[in-house]
Amino acid sequence: MKITKYAHACLYLEKSSTKLIIDPGAFTTLPEEIPYVDFIIITEEHFDHFDVENIKKLLSVNQNAQIYSTEAVATKLADADIECESIVSTTEKNLGDMTVTLTPTDHAVVYGSSPCTSLTLKVNNHLYYPSDTYALIPDEVEVLALPTSGPWFKVSESIDFMKGIKSEVVMPTHNALNSEQGNKVTHNFITNNITDTREFTHLGEGESMETEG
Repeated sequence: MKITKYAHACLYLEKSSTKLIIDPGAFTTLPEEIPYVDFIIITEEHFDHFDVENIKKLLSVNQNAQIYSTEAVATKLADADIECESIVSTTEKNLGDMTVTLTPTDHAVVYGSSPCTSLTLKVNNHLYYPSDTYALIPDEVEVLALPTSGPWFKVSESIDFMKGIKSEVVMPTHNALNSEQGNKVTHNFITNNITDTREFTHLGEGESMETEG
């Protein structure tokens, strides 16, 4: 599977003929040539993950794309006459050549309590994308998409979360709030605490990596 990193928390996945985009939010500038997508997953209602205008741009050239998200996002999309399937409990979806497990989870606490529901997702055993959570899973995956900035982010918690997930690669994401220097500092703390053989792979905007599957 090919993983392409767009800005902030947006990932574009390609496996055989299936194309999936995750969280094309307001921090994400879509390519001038809008990519082909079969499926769109929006993990939460916050603007950095969910942007109606980006969804409209994607649908302008992908009229048959299917959208999955939380109830809150589905309600907002319905107001824009856009269909979206709500995920209200752990659900396994066979999306073309991908098997995606979606789990509603409390967003990490910003102050006092969780601000909303987020969807975590696992794509086959290729990728685990926790959205804005530190939700652990028992499965081993090839790539862990590790959040590295945000009003809820704390590097010690992110490191503990990383240590709780079995993966071959750690890929930083959710990083639009970091400057270049901020990324270097955060990445340094994370890599200094990788005590096993996994790799740390930082993808710049538009860069890609391939998993084995």
